[in-house]
Formats: sequence, structure tokens, C-alpha cells
Amino acid sequence: MVEYKRAEKITWESIKEEIPEQLIPKKKMIYIFEAIFVIILLIQVLLFPWGKMFSPQSLESGLELSFGWPMHYFIMSFNSPEKMPIKFLGLLIDSLIYLIISYFIEIILNYLKTRDITQIALGNEDFVKAKPKIVIPKKRIFSNELQETTSPNT
Repeated sequence: MVEYKRAEKITWESIKEEIPEQLIPKKKMIYIFEAIFVIILLIQVLLFPWGKMFSPQSLESGLELSFGWPMHYFIMSFNSPEKMPIKFLGLLIDSLIYLIISYFIEIILNYLKTRDITQIALGNEDFVKAKPKIVIPKKRIFSNELQETTSPNT
């Protein structure tokens, strides 16, 4: 009979101990997620055809205001305002994609924060180990006796 050492002792605390700290999301992930949402909204606002909206033919052309990437989660048609503008499937899919992207960005930032920059830039661990030590010169303190012996008055 084979006995497994940790077969019965698996708890959330033991799982958290096994996961490296760089892979656990922190508050930065929320800010990155919000930044992605704002960036996508700004891009969509900048790409909106504002010239068509203020022209008299805008009601006949079927102009729509839409937000979201890769799927639109807000589509407001100016021809039919009675339709609900929020598309929940697009909002769910976009939110999941943005969460995954923000999680990976935070993992990369945590990884870069724990690594030495010279290791990342050069990819050479021997260089990092062999880097020179900083030598701080000792302060020279002149005593009064030394100053008296060198003075020209004596």
C-alpha cells in the first residue's frame, strides 16, 4: 500500500503556499483593468464619425454609437432608440478578455520588479554575479598636530 504524505492535508492555505507570490493578483490588476476599459472607450470615441452625426443625413444613414473591442457591448442606434443599447454577451466576453490581459500585465510587472534589470537586458547571469563592488573611500581626518607640523609659522 502506497501512502501519500499530503493527500489528506490539502487546504487553501497549502495551495497558497505553493503558488509563487508573483502570480497572485494584487490591487494593480484592478487599475490595469480600468485603464484598459478607459483606453478602449477613448479609442472608440475618437473613431466615431462626428461629422456624420451633425449632418442632416445622419438619421437616414443609420448612424450607430458603439463601444467595445473585440465585441461591441454598447450599441446605440439613432434610428431606433427603443432598442436596448447594452449587449450583455459582448460585455461579458470583453470583460473576461480585459481581465485576462490585465492579469498577464500584472504578472509581467511583478516579474520585472523582482528581477535585476541587468539580468533582463543582457540575459547573462554571470555578468550580474561578477559585477564590481562599489568602493567608498575613507574620510581623511587631519588632526591638529598634523596641521601644526605642516604650517609655515613654526
